[in-house]
Parts: sequence; C-alpha cells; structure tokens
Amino acid sequence: MEKHAILFIVHNNLERIEDFFKIYDHRFYYFVHIDKKCNIEPDRIRKIKSKNENVVYIGSEYTVNWGGFNFLKTIIFLVEKALNYGGFSYIHTTSESNLPIKSNSFFIDFFNQNNGREFIEHFPLESDKWFRGGLYRFNLYNLYDFFNAKTKIGKVMINKLLNFQDFIGVNRNILKKIPNLYGGSCWFSLTSKCLEFCLNYINQNPKFIKAFQYSHCPEEAFFQTIIINSEFRDFVVNDHLNYIDWEFRNGNSPANLDSSDLPKLLNSEKLTARKIVPGVSDQVRLDILNFLEIKP
Repeated sequence: MEKHAILFIVHNNLERIEDFFKIYDHRFYYFVHIDKKCNIEPDRIRKIKSKNENVVYIGSEYTVNWGGFNFLKTIIFLVEKALNYGGFSYIHTTSESNLPIKSNSFFIDFFNQNNGREFIEHFPLESDKWFRGGLYRFNLYNLYDFFNAKTKIGKVMINKLLNFQDFIGVNRNILKKIPNLYGGSCWFSLTSKCLEFCLNYINQNPKFIKAFQYSHCPEEAFFQTIIINSEFRDFVVNDHLNYIDWEFRNGNSPANLDSSDLPKLLNSEKLTARKIVPGVSDQVRLDILNFLEIKP
C-alpha cells in the first residue's frame, strides 16, 4: 500500500488541517508542527488527534518567525519524524493555509503514475525571480529568528540592521561557500529516498547547513541546492504542485484567494491551493469542498 506523509507547518489556524482529514483517506499520515508562539491550548491539540488516528506527531519544537532559520529547522525536524516512522512513498510539505483541490483518488493516481519523480521548484541563483537576484538573502546577516517581521517594531529592526550592513559593505559571499546555489518554493513532494539522501548529506556536511544560518527564508533554497547538485536532479520535475497567485490582493502577496479564483482553481492541474485563509477565503473553501463532495 502506498503511503503519504503530510508535514504541516502551522502558525495559527490549527483546525483548518481537518479539511485534509476529510479529503484524504487512511493512506495519509500527518506530522504537525505548531509555532511555539501561538500558545495553542492542549485541548485543541487533543481534539485534532482524536479526529484522525493517523496524526503521528503534533507538537511545538520551535518558535517559527517568517523568514527565519527556524522554519528550515522545523521542516528538517518533521522530515526526520516521517523518515523514522517509515514506509512512505512520498513526503509533502504544506501549511494550514493550503487546501487540496483534487480528490483523494486523483492524488493517489498522480503519484502512482509519477512514481520516483521528485517535485520541487528550482532555479539557479542569481535569478530575477528574487529581489536583487536572491543573493541579498544570504550575503547579509538576517535576524528574523530574533525579531518578528510580522510586527511593526520587528520589521523596523530587521530593516535597520540590513540597511546598516548594506551601507558598510557586509558580504558573507554565499557563492564562495556554495558555488551552485538554487532557489525555489519550500513546498515540495519528494520521495523518502530523496529526503534520506538530503539528511545524510546534512549529517556528513555540517558546514553546509551552517552556511544557511542568518539567511532570509533559507528553506527556499536549502533542499533545492542539495537535490539539484546530486544524481536526483535527473528525476526532478520543476513544480511545487500548488496553485499560487503572486499578485498583491486581499491584503497579501501571494494573494489570499477568494470566490473569483474558483474557476481557475477547478481547472488547475495543481493539487492544492494557496492561500486559503479564514474570512476572505471562506466561500471559496466551501465551494472547493462541495466540488470534491466533502461535507465542511
């Protein structure tokens, strides 16, 4: 039996992961990390575990600020949990702001037909996809783990420190440490074999992970760089399988999706949609669940 591990990086809306429980069947297992600063009540966690016996892990190991190194550490932590549990054909990263837009059978068939392929977005750095080619993220000391960029004071402090480093000419020269650097999305669907290789590489090359400390969003380059510089690159499909609209809309970029997005979502070849958030996305969420014949 093919099994899939879903790794959830949860910040606020824990209950939204129940949509996955309703859509996917017994072949899906869940590893849920909750941002420590959310202080979610133990009773809410117990309720989630009671809803699905395949919730293997749910807990809070790290405080996860947007842009910080702890986001990457959280993904690695969950990957280790999934690999230690064992038996998964694929391991997928996601969050409570994602929602499946394809049925359980479609999902299973898709990965059976593409068995052995690695789904991860990638592009070489420097790239015009990212601000200042992307190297700016790595060549300065980013303190997102110490200041929360989602708060006004945190954003001010981070920007002041970055601007000062820029002014005095700080350059960590990431390409000297990692000549072939790749970027992309942190959302991926990778085989256990590929992720076992990644963890072995980390253990054998401790300087590699150290080079990503104090970077901005290191999770958007870490796995890409390991995989594309390995023999696994021959099996990679350059796709993260998420429908994402990168325009600024409904107060966010990527856009918080709403009912106007429904036709595109239903016609998309992607497997999940991002971002589906409480409030603005309530109706489109219900429409998707109805399309999948799932009771909310």
